[in-house]
Amino acid sequence: MRILLAMDGSETALGAARFLTRLPLGPETQITVVTGVTDTPVGEIDVEVWMRVRESARQMAGQHYQSALQQLGGLANQAEHVLAEGHPNRVILDVAKQRDVDLIVLGARGHSMIARTLLGSTSDYVANHARCPVLVVRPASVAPNKTGPLRIVLAYDGSAGSKVAAQQLFAFPWSAQTQVQITTLL
Repeated sequence: MRILLAMDGSETALGAARFLTRLPLGPETQITVVTGVTDTPVGEIDVEVWMRVRESARQMAGQHYQSALQQLGGLANQAEHVLAEGHPNRVILDVAKQRDVDLIVLGARGHSMIARTLLGSTSDYVANHARCPVLVVRPASVAPNKTGPLRIVLAYDGSAGSKVAAQQLFAFPWSAQTQVQITTLL
């Protein structure tokens, strides 16, 4: 399985990395940790300042990757880092397409409705535009010491999208303790 993990260094993104360790991933799993660095047009700021900002952003991306590796634990040896310039929405989708990933994993943001309207939401955008399944990890599900069986709810309505979601869900070798509830929508 090829997984793309979107990383911006936020607690929700690090939580998404922690959540990956709870999934039954085999040794053949490849994890691409993607960090998008938004490029500021040179004409808007002094070139020297632009160069320093750009270098600082690249260094920060490297630190975010190292933090992600710590959260991934034993999965860290299956991870590689991709640093790309551009808006995070496009970077995530472009790298996912280039790498032909099977799953995109990213943290959800807790923006208020007003902030979401003004700023947009990367998780919403990616979930609605990706060509593969997207796992959006909520902050409550990534507590550092969270243990016990995973509880999964699959909403199934017979549509093409829900069929793909079911296929993706049941492609994992879940343990007998995993609790799966299938909710049929009419």
